[in-house]
Amino acid sequence: MSLWSRLWHRLSPPRVAQGALALEERGDLAGAATEYEREGQPEESLRLLSTLADADPDPAGRVRTLARVLRLAAQLGEPPVELRVRYARARLDVLRPAHAAAASVWELSSLARELEELQDHEAAAEAYGLAGDRNSQVRLLTAAGKIEDLELLLAAENARTRSGRLRTEFFADLAALDAGGQRVEALRRARTFVDLNPADEEARTALRSLQERLLRPPLLHLEHLGTPARYVLLREVTIGRSGASIELASPVLSRQHLLLHARQGVPTAEDLGTRNGTTLAGARLAAPLAILSPLSLRLGNEVACELEPWRDGGLRLALAGAVHWLPFAEGVDLEPWRIELGPGGESVRLRVLPGAPSPLLNGALAAGDGLDLCFGDVLHRERGGSPVLRVLP
Repeated sequence: MSLWSRLWHRLSPPRVAQGALALEERGDLAGAATEYEREGQPEESLRLLSTLADADPDPAGRVRTLARVLRLAAQLGEPPVELRVRYARARLDVLRPAHAAAASVWELSSLARELEELQDHEAAAEAYGLAGDRNSQVRLLTAAGKIEDLELLLAAENARTRSGRLRTEFFADLAALDAGGQRVEALRRARTFVDLNPADEEARTALRSLQERLLRPPLLHLEHLGTPARYVLLREVTIGRSGASIELASPVLSRQHLLLHARQGVPTAEDLGTRNGTTLAGARLAAPLAILSPLSLRLGNEVACELEPWRDGGLRLALAGAVHWLPFAEGVDLEPWRIELGPGGESVRLRVLPGAPSPLLNGALAAGDGLDLCFGDVLHRERGGSPVLRVLP
């Protein structure tokens, strides 16, 4: 509309836009606003659009309506500051994380500067905060006189800083405990930290890693002085198809087939009343058999089981191509150290025998007494020497 047309419109008697009025009376404010605009009455259109914007619960819809209001207001002259502030605040509503979790820092920072230029310091402070600009947020809250909000922000920042420091200390402690072999204590601290910080995925990953790596009794697969072997830290060991200490998937075996233990310091074998039986030189075992020298049993008359006395009432068991060492105790001496169950029987711990050197864990750090074993550990007697003990999968 030209300048002359606008002047004529203002000086001439106002026309009654009957179609727009009828739409307004029926409650069709959007249609009425469009009709008022078509009839050359932008003030009436602005009135209805402002009402629609105030009533719209959708921030994005409110932005669209206010953008139209600004365009119409610009036709009548410079849009008032109040209207520009409303439009900027509506855009802030859209960019809040509740409405746009992926709002860009650039958009938020640009909007913050616009609000600051419009002297809306409180909204500008919020926009700066969403953009992560804490210094500008503090500056604008101070300018707005929002002392209580400023105190809350500073308290939150202090808490965040403290939390970040505690998190850094937690991971440093966890690494030090792991490197020093104190894995059970590391696991305890990791569980506590995750309980307090359930959303910290990195801490949850560290906890899962420790749980998966920690060596669990009673079956241990170790390499001692270059010789791999399996040790069973139980006072009684059963062999069977399922649910036994040592399981072997053979149809001739019963679920619990043979019991091995020490009776008055003598290693002993007992058939557990099985259907297919246990035989020695073709004769079926009917009573506990003391093992005083190497002998060969057949389980279910098919599976060979070689037994040989081993130190202090223990047994060397050869079964299905694997050798197991059975001390019939909760620990075994593997010079120069001792391997035993940890507290509660949930872990396996290395103890240093009197006069023995402290182990070097993975050839680097002297772990000392009470080292909790994990899969992959390599222990040396001295730096640069050959491995004494490996923990195999």
